Amino acid sequence: MGTFVQDVRFGIRMLAKNRGFTAVAVLTLALGIGANTAIFSAVNALLLNPYHFPDATRLVSVIAWHISGKNSGAGYRVFLDWREQNAVFEEMAIVGWAGSYTLTGQGEVQRIVGARTTWGFFRVLGIRPTLGRFPTAEEDKPGAPAVAVLSYPAWQQRFGGRPDILGQTMTLDAQSYTIIGVMPQGFTYPGIRTCEFYTALQEDPANSRMQHQYDVVARLKPDLSLERAQADMTTIAQCLERQYPETNTGWRVTVEPLRNALARDASRPVWLLSVAVGFVLLLACVNVASLLMARASGRGREIAVRASLGASRTRLIRQMLTESVLLSIAGGVLGLVFARWLMDVLAGAAPEDLALDATLRLDPTVLCFTLVLSFLTGIVFGLAPALYGSKTDLNSAIKGDANVAGRGRNRQHLLSTLIVGEAALSLILLVGAGLLVKDLFVLLHLDTGLRVEHVLTFALDLPWARYSTPQRRVGFYADLLARLRAMPGVDGAAGVDTLPMTGSYSGGPLVIEDRPKPADWMDMETQYNSSTPGYFRALGIPILHGRDFDEHDSATSLPVAIVNDAFARRFFPQEDPLGHRVKGMGDWHTIVGVVASYKHQQPMQAPVPMLYVPHAQSPAYGLWITLRGTGDPAKLVASTRDVVRSLDRDVPLLKVRTMRQVVADSLSQPRLITSLVAGFGLFAVVLAAIGIYGVTAYSVSQRTHEMGIRFALGAAYSDVLGLVLRRGAGLVCVGVALGVPLALGLSRFMRSYLYGIAPRDVSVFAGVPIVLLAVALAASYLPARRAAKVDPIVALRYE
Repeated sequence: MGTFVQDVRFGIRMLAKNRGFTAVAVLTLALGIGANTAIFSAVNALLLNPYHFPDATRLVSVIAWHISGKNSGAGYRVFLDWREQNAVFEEMAIVGWAGSYTLTGQGEVQRIVGARTTWGFFRVLGIRPTLGRFPTAEEDKPGAPAVAVLSYPAWQQRFGGRPDILGQTMTLDAQSYTIIGVMPQGFTYPGIRTCEFYTALQEDPANSRMQHQYDVVARLKPDLSLERAQADMTTIAQCLERQYPETNTGWRVTVEPLRNALARDASRPVWLLSVAVGFVLLLACVNVASLLMARASGRGREIAVRASLGASRTRLIRQMLTESVLLSIAGGVLGLVFARWLMDVLAGAAPEDLALDATLRLDPTVLCFTLVLSFLTGIVFGLAPALYGSKTDLNSAIKGDANVAGRGRNRQHLLSTLIVGEAALSLILLVGAGLLVKDLFVLLHLDTGLRVEHVLTFALDLPWARYSTPQRRVGFYADLLARLRAMPGVDGAAGVDTLPMTGSYSGGPLVIEDRPKPADWMDMETQYNSSTPGYFRALGIPILHGRDFDEHDSATSLPVAIVNDAFARRFFPQEDPLGHRVKGMGDWHTIVGVVASYKHQQPMQAPVPMLYVPHAQSPAYGLWITLRGTGDPAKLVASTRDVVRSLDRDVPLLKVRTMRQVVADSLSQPRLITSLVAGFGLFAVVLAAIGIYGVTAYSVSQRTHEMGIRFALGAAYSDVLGLVLRRGAGLVCVGVALGVPLALGLSRFMRSYLYGIAPRDVSVFAGVPIVLLAVALAASYLPARRAAKVDPIVALRYE
């Protein structure tokens, strides 16, 4: 222990003495370790330990899915059958979903997020309220008094944490909710983690069996296996298929651990980022190892003196490894700061249903990972320099030739090998980043079928109690759109139920008049939407045939519909769809128009059949408003807010964005992954430049005598300059030659992440080596220029 403490003290003095080297090494390691810490925190939160509920291993997700792959989710009626007939679960519950509510009566009108779940949801999770209770089965029935359980932050921030909050009311969407409890502190659940309150679902058991929109969570009975639960639910699904063939044909059930249900969508991007930061850390290790190798050349006399005084080679290696570990631990400490920043970036940019803003934290597991990673990193990058640095020629070193150990061929070869490896690793990471960047560029410039320029969008959601009748909803939106169209700088205004590129989906079965019903209604599934007159013009969607909706399409007129050409091609391939009647959304509608198809959910997804009905004939509480202006749409926000406020001060504007921003936001996940990997690729280029510069500068310093001889024999400035540049470029070329085959092999791994380009895109594989070669020449230029300016007289006296 005494010698260990001595090694630590000496190592700290040596690192403090060489502040420039220490700063570069610690910063390099901090970026590598910090990136790995941040991504590991995401792995820990999403894949390893996503739920902190009692006996979380007994929590399962029960998933209903159709064999066609077109739909998934359990309807309320099916859920009730499952809960009644199963023999393997202690409790089942519908997860529900989060929605926005207008809070009034507490100062300024605000929009807050709340979630509706069945009464057994919290029992399934095994949690207890901090205060009060959770909803009961009676409160989950339609028509029961509305109750609410506050989240812990809402209780603290909105109500000051008062213990007398139970029994008080709050007004949401003009309806009174009685507060019956407070959630435990720190409660999170993916998809509903931002909620300020939770209430009962109160769905009507008489609703159609064709609905399939819910996620279901359950808790296994003790000592029952997942296989037993799967067999039981499969039997129930088969019974329901025989009992209700029209709605349950082709539907299957899968029971899987709740952790897997979350990891299904998160695992692919998380593992991609894990591979990327792994390469970054390897590059950091190679870079610092090359710097240590170069630095070891200046420690020849020190090592020789220590050896002559009796230090064994093992003792010398331990001393050097102690310094390496000190560097890596310092890098790990600084890396925690970088990791914290990167975690904030991940939490802010990740999809809301991942709940990263509430689950990403530097907990003991992550801190232990960082400590172990820092220690191992110090050993990895410090071992080779320690082995080579501990070798020395005592006689030559003590006589004053301190650099003799640094001139060995083995050390030169090792440094060259490190640079070759760094170039190969950089190329692989840059190829991956290049593929993602080009793919994102292609996606952002795909033709979606929409004219997004000069379009402002925002959402409105009318309070249920105040606008309970269809007439009031239709009247509000008609008056609003008329006032918006009259605003200066507005070229058109319209409303639509589900706005393109927001990920919204509303689909169901379709029946065509005078055609037999299919055996499976999923064969006739289509997406539904309702819109006001002028919607297609506002988004630049051409009407190919027939007409648009107009003011005559009211609740008392003939129900009509407009379809897109994808719908027409699928269901009317050999005939004109105009005049045909189709039944969707509950009524028979006569098709009066055909519009061009556009990409509704994401730019990379092909257009799907869509059926539009007039909003006046299917009035929703919430609508997306599209406002086409003649200039910058952002300038219309203030006047638009004033118009809405003049109609109803309790209806705020929600999700105000330009349509161009909506399209960009639909690519938030690939954009986040691309930005991070591109950032890591840029870091790789910087590391490669530092490594090449360091090794080239070291090589030049060791060849000063040689340069003097060359100049004495008549070598020109350009000859020496070219000699040094060729060495740096040559090492990179060898690295590229090794890295390209590896990158071609790993490009198969990238196939599932690319949509717009091939995984072996020629421009990327040709461009990355050129970038690396340019970096090598730039990094080698300064040492080469210094070598070319050597004074021959001074150089010949160098030794």
